[in-house]
Amino acid sequence: MKAYFNASLFGKEKYLKDYKAIIKIIHELGHTAYADHVMNRDFRDVQKYSPDQHAKDFQKIRKTIEKSDVMIIEATYPSIGVGHTMAMALQMYKNVLVLYRSPETPHGLLIGDPDRLLSIKKYNPDNHEKLKATIETFLKKAQKRLLKIRLNLMIDKEQEEYLDFVSQTKGVSKSDFIRQLIDKSSSGK
Repeated sequence: MKAYFNASLFGKEKYLKDYKAIIKIIHELGHTAYADHVMNRDFRDVQKYSPDQHAKDFQKIRKTIEKSDVMIIEATYPSIGVGHTMAMALQMYKNVLVLYRSPETPHGLLIGDPDRLLSIKKYNPDNHEKLKATIETFLKKAQKRLLKIRLNLMIDKEQEEYLDFVSQTKGVSKSDFIRQLIDKSSSGK
């Protein structure tokens, strides 16, 4: 699988060792990690970009997310840019793993987000084996949940109105709601 790794450029000064450990684990597990946009850049250089450079950078990052199967984020150091790329990945129906160091806690909006594609896990940078197991479990689950099968479904007007209502009140897409129903039903096998 291809994993888009993202983390704060500002946080890189403090958490570079953790970033490298996560990328190394992705490779050890036999997967590809797209991480150059974090590992080969400095926030001071990015701050000097012209609007055109920022636009090109955005398009390059977007294309890399599109060709990735999943996104893995080290989120101990908060970043609006990382949050934005995470939102893009979720909109593209990519599974996202948000890792954060103990004893920090992620933003409450992340904790409260019901998106089935979003996994949030605390890790201890000194426990390499547990971190590796967390990433491996996520990647195995994501492999099974890649959205690659299209289904055309005919419904009547009343069913459509119900799906519209549920979508608006729960804040999930109609497709996600139907997938959630299937997941609930299949977990009771």
